[in-house]
Amino acid sequence: MIKRLVLLLTLAFISASSVHSRPGVPVETLFKKPEFAAFQVSPNGEYLAVLAPYERRLNIHIIELATMSFSRITAVKDTDIAGFSWITDDRLFFQMDNGGDEYYGTFAVDRDGGNPTTIMPMLSDDASFSIPRYTRVIDLLDDQPDYVLVANNESRADYPDLYLLDIHTGRKKIFLSNPGNVTGWMTDQNGVVRVGLVRDTSTSDKIKGSFIYRSGPDDEFHQVFPYAEEDKWRVVPLAFDHDGKTMYVHARPDGAKVEGIYTFDPEAKELGEMILQDDTYDAGGVVVSDFTKKLAGYGINREKPEFIWVDEEKSQIQTAMDNAFPDTINSPSSMSDDETVMVYVSTSARQPAYYNLISLRGGTLKLTPLGYSREWIKPETQSEQEPYTFEARDGTILHGYIWFPPNSDRKNLPLIVNPHGGPNARDSYGWDPRVQFFTTRGFAVLQVNFRGSDGYGIDFVKAGHKKWWYEMQYDVRDAVQWAIDQGYVDEKKIGVYGGSYGGYATMAQLTKYPELYNFGINVVGVVDSEEMLKYEKATSDSAFAFWQSRIGKLKEDIDMVRESSPINHIEKLDDPVFIIHGVRDPRVPIKQAELLRTAMKKNKKKFEWLVKRNEGHGFRKEENVFTEFNQIEDFIAPFMKKWGMK
Repeated sequence: MIKRLVLLLTLAFISASSVHSRPGVPVETLFKKPEFAAFQVSPNGEYLAVLAPYERRLNIHIIELATMSFSRITAVKDTDIAGFSWITDDRLFFQMDNGGDEYYGTFAVDRDGGNPTTIMPMLSDDASFSIPRYTRVIDLLDDQPDYVLVANNESRADYPDLYLLDIHTGRKKIFLSNPGNVTGWMTDQNGVVRVGLVRDTSTSDKIKGSFIYRSGPDDEFHQVFPYAEEDKWRVVPLAFDHDGKTMYVHARPDGAKVEGIYTFDPEAKELGEMILQDDTYDAGGVVVSDFTKKLAGYGINREKPEFIWVDEEKSQIQTAMDNAFPDTINSPSSMSDDETVMVYVSTSARQPAYYNLISLRGGTLKLTPLGYSREWIKPETQSEQEPYTFEARDGTILHGYIWFPPNSDRKNLPLIVNPHGGPNARDSYGWDPRVQFFTTRGFAVLQVNFRGSDGYGIDFVKAGHKKWWYEMQYDVRDAVQWAIDQGYVDEKKIGVYGGSYGGYATMAQLTKYPELYNFGINVVGVVDSEEMLKYEKATSDSAFAFWQSRIGKLKEDIDMVRESSPINHIEKLDDPVFIIHGVRDPRVPIKQAELLRTAMKKNKKKFEWLVKRNEGHGFRKEENVFTEFNQIEDFIAPFMKKWGMK
């Protein structure tokens, strides 16, 4: 069977590779909506649901696999559908927001497009802004096909209650009230609520947590292992095993620098088998199969994402896929309940997603190519993402990626420094049209996972606490120096571009090291840390506690907070800045951009301004993204001309 699979996959790879036909450099080509996205297999394996454009917005379409017929079941024209899921073989839920405000409404529709139902509405244009409310499916409740268990935060924004929700009418009734501090819930493999994730916001700058646990539906919850974020030993639940007694958890036992995956006995409060423990990278998630009733596999995000299959059949299929598609990361994105029908997605830094359908039904294996998400992108025109490591000025080992223009000699190149957002996030491997925009115009692009980035252990995250203006910026500067010392970069031809915290880092780099840079592009960036903390204080107790732990206390650390605000150093700026923001941004309010514009005008600094009323934390509407990057191209054009770039 596997030999035949390898042959089929090889033939599919050859035929799929011939699909490309158009160049992928123009803005409209790089940022055009994908032809397909997010294929999902129905529970019975007879249908696929997929997002595809309609009127320039992503809508849900259904493919009947027996006939390969294709039909659209939604007609949303004002925004993209952000996500969807099969609830039964005949019913789907989907989510969308209003202009990027992230107040996601939840909606239901039948497989044939009938019986559309609003489960939870979006925020209207004239409503006052508040913390986004949500309705999230927690469990599909196999024994109650007309109901799902959902978490809903209408009563208290930070602490959702649990409800039984009728999937046809949207009506819900309380199932379990929040005891007061649970931020998330988890069921076991039989749909019984067994765990609540707790966040304690009683302190102003330390994040404390734990989880509550119960043995069964009639038992009382009790607390398990309260911990502070900085504690050397903690346990975070991932999933229950089908025995109902064992949990799979993230844990960092004594002596471990990063989080691994372990089994855990919540009754005895003891760690069991080590499933995965790396020396450098935090472990990822686990998949527990409802079909085999066993652990199927687990993941980790090293320089590239990896998934390790425990299930023998899945491991064989994975090996065959990797042999047939050696230049991409290949992983199943969805499968039927009986695990005989699955969609595999293949992607790389140079290749946007390509989808294959695998069926194991009828005793034979059949592979059907579904197509490219962006068939117009030619991998040979795109840049590879190359990992690197180096020592920062204090000896800290840092990881990052560098991208070179296609077919360049890698010598004395113009550079775009691209600090990531978060900052508790990380740069990872994969195709990124924003990076490809710059590299296909002749720039190298440098990314670094500075202190405070996720994925390298809690000590590395903690090293960024209250260091936004200090070590975190030194790390970015040291990464640039590394690239210069390698001979890759012309130190006189450097710009910086980033979004969210990356926008903050853009402004911090420009004001701390004005002699290094020639221009900056600040997308939805924080510039006034004090005002940002005031916004969080007015928005959410838990968010305020979290950001005080990251930025600094609004009272006790106010001098440091003010020093850490790029807006207070604008007089040092000597480079033009392009400011880009969305009016409906719920994470970094538009006030941050407005304060920066005022300061730029007051100090007579050069800047350009692009704000869209129907966007939020980064532009998503296709026409607005086209405008954004066409104007970025105009903004950098004088530098490109000056530097002799094509």
